[in-house]
Amino acid sequence: MQTKKERQPMKTTVITGASSGIGFAASAELAQKGYHIIGIGRDKARCEAASTQIQALAPNSKVHFLVGDLMQQQEVLSIAKEVQEILAEENENRLEVLINNAGCVRSWYTTTEEGYEQQFALNHLAGFLLTYHLLPQLKRADGKVIMTGSESHKNMRMHWNDVMLTRGYNPLTAYKQSKLSNILFAKGLNDRYLGDGIRSFVVDPGLVCTDIGNKCTGGLVDWIWKLRKKHGANPEVPAKTFSYLCETRPSPRELYYYLSKPNRYSRQVTTKNANKLFALSETLCDVKYPVWIKTWERGAHMNVLITGASGGLGRALANECGTRGYNLFLTDINERGLKNIQTGLERQFGITVTTAACDLTRDESVDALMEKIDFYEIRFDMLLNVAGLDFEGAFLERERRDIIRIISLNNEATLRITHAILSRRRENKPFYLLFTSSLASMYPMPLKATYAASKHFLLDIAMALREELKDKKVNVLALCPGGLATTKEAMNGIAAQGFWGGATTNPLEIVARKTLTRLENRGGVFVPGTLNRVLNTFGKLLPRRWVAAAIYHRWRKAQQQWNPVEFSSGARIP
Repeated sequence: MQTKKERQPMKTTVITGASSGIGFAASAELAQKGYHIIGIGRDKARCEAASTQIQALAPNSKVHFLVGDLMQQQEVLSIAKEVQEILAEENENRLEVLINNAGCVRSWYTTTEEGYEQQFALNHLAGFLLTYHLLPQLKRADGKVIMTGSESHKNMRMHWNDVMLTRGYNPLTAYKQSKLSNILFAKGLNDRYLGDGIRSFVVDPGLVCTDIGNKCTGGLVDWIWKLRKKHGANPEVPAKTFSYLCETRPSPRELYYYLSKPNRYSRQVTTKNANKLFALSETLCDVKYPVWIKTWERGAHMNVLITGASGGLGRALANECGTRGYNLFLTDINERGLKNIQTGLERQFGITVTTAACDLTRDESVDALMEKIDFYEIRFDMLLNVAGLDFEGAFLERERRDIIRIISLNNEATLRITHAILSRRRENKPFYLLFTSSLASMYPMPLKATYAASKHFLLDIAMALREELKDKKVNVLALCPGGLATTKEAMNGIAAQGFWGGATTNPLEIVARKTLTRLENRGGVFVPGTLNRVLNTFGKLLPRRWVAAAIYHRWRKAQQQWNPVEFSSGARIP
């Protein structure tokens, strides 16, 4: 009978440029350590020879060699499919290590079938595209992605306005830029997927005696490389660093390694540049890396879903989450507003932000949102229900569809999204649930009757779920703010109420900060502002009929001042 250890799949590494040089040396090194080697090379004869040599060095090894020119994106896609088939059949769809080692040097400006400069295409884009297609297999194994870099990246800046160097091509500049791209790509992967267990590194091999500078080159480049490589180390030397990064558990923490030790890298390696290269590479490869594949199960990160995220309170809460380093999934019906806030949050805080436009009142729109969340296997730690709607004015003066829309969004849609996300929370971890109610929920509110009732419903459901879900580690808070200067219409309404309008209004950023702190600490009901809390307490001591009459008197005067047209139409206000 096989033991548990014997039934475990063999660790697998995919190595590009594996038929010679550093790639071959790393393949041989890892094969002797028990890795299943999937090597990729451009020349069939070289691949067959490399496979024979590796199996001679490691007789018990499992070796596959695939032939393809990774400079061409269609061949990358074909190779990725072959790799996926091997992993599905022999390694339970798991990939422990992907080594993006394939590289080239060119003497002249030459392009691929897609029209991309060849050094940038092979040295960077090929690895970018292959990693994208193997990301699910890496995720299943908490895998590692390792790039073969170069110290030459340290004296380089990205030519953002002409990355293909079509104007004034210099082969050394092109090579240096491609190597800077390698480390920016590695940083971008870590920024996005470190919490998923996927870790990326760059190996600086130093000067190595290989033929990279003598393939498809000529003239000065060929001559210089022949002189330089005589002083280079044997490829087995950097192969030890690849082996160190593959074998070390837990994974090393640094990004850039030389001779199995962390090394300093360029100041150009920043989150801003990594994100810029990621976006450019996605465009050039016609792919979109998933922003979130899995929840952040390590470290202090939290995954937060915010509805109504492009509005005033939603934006304020998103910014406060950003200051705390939380990852954000933002949804709103306003797609343009979502994209704008996503850009700002990523630039300010360097956090993971993804957006999805959604009409929460439509079942098919919410279903599509959940499909996206499930596809990327997102699990949440916090849900901030902010999306809401109000139409000012008397009940009979509003269109029936407007009245129904208030209930549909404020209540029905909030319950739909809450139920869906509670079933997608992170297991065995605390969960934080916010319902955005209103100070209006505390009283009967003539001229805002439907809105106030919808907010009272949210207050009640919040308190009920707080008790019901307490044993499931779900902390629930009902936020009941007074006036909030969220839109021009809201500000006009506040101004129309005079002194009391301003006195009961609180700054958005303060409300957001205190709300998150209260939610994470104890939940319950939170009424921001001392005056609002006094009014709330005082209102509870009076008969509700008196409160309704006083509110009607104040709101009628305020709305006449704010919107005199509607109140001078001759319609009776009951």
